[in-house]
Amino acid sequence: MTEQSKSKTGKGLFNLYNPALEDEAAEKTALSKRLLDQAAEVKSRWLVEEKPFKSGLPFVASVRERFNSISTRWYVKPILAQQVEFNAAVSRSIEDLTQIVTGSTASQDMQTALLSARLIELENRLENIENLLEKLLSQQESTGK
Repeated sequence: MTEQSKSKTGKGLFNLYNPALEDEAAEKTALSKRLLDQAAEVKSRWLVEEKPFKSGLPFVASVRERFNSISTRWYVKPILAQQVEFNAAVSRSIEDLTQIVTGSTASQDMQTALLSARLIELENRLENIENLLEKLLSQQESTGK
């Protein structure tokens, strides 16, 4: 068979395997893991608590503690409560979004695997057709037509 007839049959033109897709899948897996880790970090750190004032000087600690008690009760505690509520809501939202994203990634991986299997099947069928076409062309050339 001549080079021209090989190029007409398309041998090798339909090999659609792309190794970059494997790299992309690995990147998605790494991203999903990072997202899960970050969501776990947010979940573990959402609670904000007031810290007691500590001093090596007993008198300073006592005065500071009384001042903090009054200011904390009137001003800081309501703000702290709002921040804790907000952090809890954000943490829940991030956890839900993480579940959605990692779930859709798994679904996409399954679809990709099914499409890859179908592509391999079609490439095999195409190769069989190309082989049959090649035999027909060689038979035609040998009969002189």
